[in-house]
Amino acid sequence: MYLTDAAQVITENTARIGGGRTISKRWADIAGLAGPSRPADTRTAEEIIADVAGKAGLIITHEHI
Repeated sequence: MYLTDAAQVITENTARIGGGRTISKRWADIAGLAGPSRPADTRTAEEIIADVAGKAGLIITHEHI
């Protein structure tokens, strides 16, 4: 998102100099990515690792955390 915001600022500045027009909305707003943020994840590191490993079909045989 930050890259698209930076690109928007650059194009707006360039358009201003050349007398052109730009889109007034951010890419995140158009793509629906600027909604409310997710609630904080309260799981422990071990719970997150187990969840990711389970979804990926991985078997953890030796833990080094």
